[in-house]
Amino acid sequence: MKIGPYTILKDIGTGTFATVYLVEDRQGVKYALKRLHPMLKGSPSSIKMLQREVRINKKLFSRHIVQIQEYQEYKTDEDIAHCLIMEYIDGVDLGQYIKQKGKVSPEETIILAWQICQGLMKAHEKNIFHLDLKPQNVIVDKNGIAKITDFGLAMAIGLSAVNLSKIGGTPAYTPPEIWNGQVADNRSDLYSLGIIMYEMITESPPFQGISTSVMRQHLDAKPIFIRDVRTSTPHKLALLIDKLLEKKPEYRFQSTQEVLIALEELAASRGINPNEIKDQSLHVKAKLGVKQQLTKVYQEILLIIGTNIIFWLSTLALREEEILNHPHL
Repeated sequence: MKIGPYTILKDIGTGTFATVYLVEDRQGVKYALKRLHPMLKGSPSSIKMLQREVRINKKLFSRHIVQIQEYQEYKTDEDIAHCLIMEYIDGVDLGQYIKQKGKVSPEETIILAWQICQGLMKAHEKNIFHLDLKPQNVIVDKNGIAKITDFGLAMAIGLSAVNLSKIGGTPAYTPPEIWNGQVADNRSDLYSLGIIMYEMITESPPFQGISTSVMRQHLDAKPIFIRDVRTSTPHKLALLIDKLLEKKPEYRFQSTQEVLIALEELAASRGINPNEIKDQSLHVKAKLGVKQQLTKVYQEILLIIGTNIIFWLSTLALREEEILNHPHL
């Protein structure tokens, strides 16, 4: 099947507004094509949302944000296809990654959160807030690089969240101020990041159930302390997530820069450097980070043992020579 100049290779995923396909152009270059659901083709607001996503994305060039090439309309046999052409990331979304892997290690959680923060920082510098941040909107490629996608609900600074509540968002990751119809800002994305980190550590978001129940929990319930769910979670990481999940935005971290600094300090304490994650597999790199210091200790111990053995053997050889050369023997 074709859409415009693109051949559809497979269906990557389907969301509320669109389906994403892996496609190939005439030169064999692969892209991700996001097509608005045909049932929404008569919805001017849905079409404008796609077009606005392109305009927003053009302002956000980052290694940790999926880049959109263009918006196009293609005539098909049935109707007009409203499409976004995006870079194709060979990987899985973070939700699939968690399902495949189970509980994510603290080291991987720190690294992935740091990368997501890098993408958020680029958006926040432009006063653009994602407001639908969730594992399904983060793609992790084969080299462990995380990229944020789907800025379809993104808003500019100072916008009332009342309007946002009418057009969508995912309840499990939606911050209290949006449920309350208050103004959303950069700290709203940080709350959603906290939910994602909680899910990486425990395999589940802290608040679950039907939409109205989840809303009440976001507004009133304190999440179970993460170390009570997974006791091996480093205390400082648990406190960082707790701070991200504060009900009142003024009690959270106030910027992505603050979160990045906290994550980098945590990473250093675990023997890893997020800046070094380039082409190696994420889980391998994370494991190396955990074991680096132990390996160094083991090497030092082996060196000491080896030196002592050599010294002991040398001493024994000298003693044997002295005995053999003794004049009374």
